[in-house]
Amino acid sequence: MSNPAPAEPPPPPQPQLPSQESNKSLQLVITVLLSVVVLLLVGGILIYLTWRHPSLATPITTAVTVIGVILTLVGILIAILKR
Repeated sequence: MSNPAPAEPPPPPQPQLPSQESNKSLQLVITVLLSVVVLLLVGGILIYLTWRHPSLATPITTAVTVIGVILTLVGILIAILKR
């Protein structure tokens, strides 16, 4: 009576290549830089509008506050769903 051949263990996971890791970090850096540029541009436009048209200060402040609250809630929801 012969013993059956033992099952082969699954191969170990392949490590990421350095080029893939640097590509991901480069994408992250580009995304952060573009986000900063866009936020500075939008912020500058809003500051200019409130300086040239003071009557728009209250509506712009309210809109920015509402958008900030919505983005915060979306961020919290994403963080909870990733658990």
